[in-house]
Amino acid sequence: MLTKTPGKNAEKFSCKSCDYSSSKESEYKRHLLTRKHKTLTKPESVNFGAETLSCHYCHKLYNSRVGLWKHEKKCKEKQDIVLNVTEIDNKFAKSEKELGNEIITKDMFMELIHDNKEMIKIIKDQHEQIKSMIPKMGNTINNTTNNNNFNLNFFLNEQCKDALNIQDFIQSLKITFEDLYFTKKHGIAEGISNLMINGLKELDVYKRPIHCTDLKRDIVYIKDHDKWEKDDNKKIIKKTIENVAIKQRNKISEWVELNPDWIETESKQIEYLTLINKICEPIEYDNKLEKKIIKNISKEVHITDMKKM
Repeated sequence: MLTKTPGKNAEKFSCKSCDYSSSKESEYKRHLLTRKHKTLTKPESVNFGAETLSCHYCHKLYNSRVGLWKHEKKCKEKQDIVLNVTEIDNKFAKSEKELGNEIITKDMFMELIHDNKEMIKIIKDQHEQIKSMIPKMGNTINNTTNNNNFNLNFFLNEQCKDALNIQDFIQSLKITFEDLYFTKKHGIAEGISNLMINGLKELDVYKRPIHCTDLKRDIVYIKDHDKWEKDDNKKIIKKTIENVAIKQRNKISEWVELNPDWIETESKQIEYLTLINKICEPIEYDNKLEKKIIKNISKEVHITDMKKM
């Protein structure tokens, strides 16, 4: 059924039964696993001397209904995972005409890692632009948050003068495989929140680079480049969230190095696809998810009793 046709750039693989063709052998192999191909190429009848039953998903034959029932429960779960590949490819612009007939290869994964590195460079360039746009507040934040003798300027510039810069805080975060599995289970918003909150909890309150003065409006002050600034438009904290998300995405490359056989093992293929689907969700384009993370962080760093600080 495989037909190789000479072309200008590459061989062409085609399936006559399904009227399908591709210039990539990997796409052709993906096609062979589709339900359409299996349906069109399965034998019209199979005679084992007894009644045979066929799996609705993969068309594997069984002689007993009990055996078929047990198999179909597991087979359906596998089919659901495979169907998610299309959604993953859409998010990262890796799809061509027939997303259901592609496979994720090591080359595609390395391309994703390369894109992440490019994104980090863009973010750094944008950060430099932000620095020039935000008014210089220097060491004098003339803001008295509470009339009851709490002085925000004194709290930040004196009591919190040794706090970490936000970039140093990001660098200090240690991403573990447990963090990847937490994000896989709970989603990207909870995963990033968990990473940052755990990092903040490890610091003394006066060492933290973020403080929230108004939980209802999520007003936060962030220490960046050795000075405290009010993050009026949430630009700094959003960039912080994006940098942490990228740092977590890059951890997947370590998982691949520790699991070099993932491309040949079905269970590890499923694990890999699920990690990519959850962890590589483009959070920087989802304002709702960013707001949720900011709210979670604000609750952790909210100055609840200013008089005592």
